[in-house]
Amino acid sequence: KFRFKLNSVLNLRTQDENAAAQHHAEALKRVQALQEEIQQLEHSLETQSQQLRERMSQGSQSVLIRLTRSGMDYYETQITQKSAELNNAMAELEKKKAALFEARREKKIIEKYQEQLKGILRLLKIPRQNLY
Repeated sequence: KFRFKLNSVLNLRTQDENAAAQHHAEALKRVQALQEEIQQLEHSLETQSQQLRERMSQGSQSVLIRLTRSGMDYYETQITQKSAELNNAMAELEKKKAALFEARREKKIIEKYQEQLKGILRLLKIPRQNLY
């Protein structure tokens, strides 16, 4: 006859929930890091753009203007790449969020079942350690 302790199942569900919470936190941290990196790149792009306007208005050498445009191209490319990474990271974050929600739901089910069982055992006056 197969018997299991309900507390063992609850402990496993708690471990699952903790692992899901950790994965969610890591995914969230990745999204935040990418958002910050994109902001920094956008700021650098704006700085380059401002330098280009100044150099053009001052009649600077064409070499300086080309270097500034090249820098702007670099930042635009980086922003595009990091934005794509951010989209992927956000999709992954949503998956981790759903997994965390499911782990919490499963744990809550076991907790509710355990509480119901405790109530039944009290009514029947059966020692708790015999069943869970």
